[in-house]
Amino acid sequence: MDRRSFCRRLAALGGTFGLAGCLSRPDEPGTATAPRVAGGTDATETATPTDAEATDRPADGATETAATGGSPPDANWPTFGGDDGHTGYRPDGAGPADGRIAWSAIGDAPTVLCPPTVADGVVYTGSAADAVHAFDAETGDARWEFPTSSYVETAPTVRDGRVYTADADGVVYALTTDGEAAWRHETKQNLHGRTLAVRDGTVYVGTAGNMPMVVSGDTDKSKAGKVLALDADSGEELWSFEGPEDWFAGPAFGDGRVYVGNHTGEVFALDAASGEKRWSWSATDAGVEAHSVLRPPTYDDGTVFVSVHGGWLVALDAESGDSEWRVSLPGANVKSSPAVTDDRVFVASYGYRGAALTGGETSTAEESGTVGVLSALDRADGSEDWTHETDHDFRSSPAVVGDRVYVGGGDGVLAVARDDGTERWRATFDDYVDSSPAVAAGRLFVGSADGSLYCVAEE
Repeated sequence: MDRRSFCRRLAALGGTFGLAGCLSRPDEPGTATAPRVAGGTDATETATPTDAEATDRPADGATETAATGGSPPDANWPTFGGDDGHTGYRPDGAGPADGRIAWSAIGDAPTVLCPPTVADGVVYTGSAADAVHAFDAETGDARWEFPTSSYVETAPTVRDGRVYTADADGVVYALTTDGEAAWRHETKQNLHGRTLAVRDGTVYVGTAGNMPMVVSGDTDKSKAGKVLALDADSGEELWSFEGPEDWFAGPAFGDGRVYVGNHTGEVFALDAASGEKRWSWSATDAGVEAHSVLRPPTYDDGTVFVSVHGGWLVALDAESGDSEWRVSLPGANVKSSPAVTDDRVFVASYGYRGAALTGGETSTAEESGTVGVLSALDRADGSEDWTHETDHDFRSSPAVVGDRVYVGGGDGVLAVARDDGTERWRATFDDYVDSSPAVAAGRLFVGSADGSLYCVAEE
């Protein structure tokens, strides 16, 4: 087995744990070096549709989205989930009506876990090639590539002419949209959050502490993760909040607060200006078993929605932290931030047929009997509206655009009808998807463990 295949298998078995040796490289990045040039490739593959059917979030209660240029609202997806609360919702947008792969790029990275983002006709992502990449959203032509100190799984956020992201070694980067370094900030901790938040001149980051890649059970306080606030212009630290003995998944922003969860199943609301804790919620105290918060929470219109690994979705009052409702999900494995609309919450989970959708991970669906479930829940009380079941796992956060829900599952991405979950099409890649889709201007962008960034679009 070659090194690239070995690394992919490690990733499939254990996520980012154990990847440090596979994804590191000896050369250090420059802080003001010219961006590297990367290439994109055309692709003509077409997925088999299952149905002939061929932004800034404007809905009430949404937070302001990351600022871009003068593009139409549905032409941008400038941060994880498309807006500051990570709602993943574009009610008036449009995504691809079929699963045709328009182009693919990168291609030679060990894996692309990073959720892509889109701003002003450019798609941004990071990869395990230790780089941040920028491509023309329509053609896939490379704009630039910026070298980092380690692999990048944190979605780039585009705001005010800058691109903010971070690598697994805990270095936070501010780049120009031309791929030049504006500043870098070394947190001196690991960092595995799928997003950071940028709002009102401040960058908010959740770190993973100094935890080893193989968890030993040691609870040394030095391994505690932090939430940091950095000046968006200079990278200077403004405040830090130290959590318990575990790591943070990535922040969401809303109502002047930063919301972040960690791997011990706690959720914190911090004052965005000072870092002072406003409230915290504990899965343990709430009686939720087998808990971890592996993906960023979602904020929308006074409520924080949190997916809990172990098979739960929780809705918390954003002001007080009181539980509004919580429901058990069909799958025990939850590696998906919920997408939130005006009336529904969409979340993906997965489990195993032989164990009532519970159990540990194995490498393939064929070996494990994997069942992936996309759930649509009533926003008011969490009651189930519909589910869509597949033979693939789900490690992706949904995007709800127009009348479709898009989500990565198994070795591809699928689209289902928003109203009833009927499958519309599926596009298949060469390896599993641990990225989350960005949908802008009728195109869908997502990364794959086969080392490529894909664009799905009607041509």
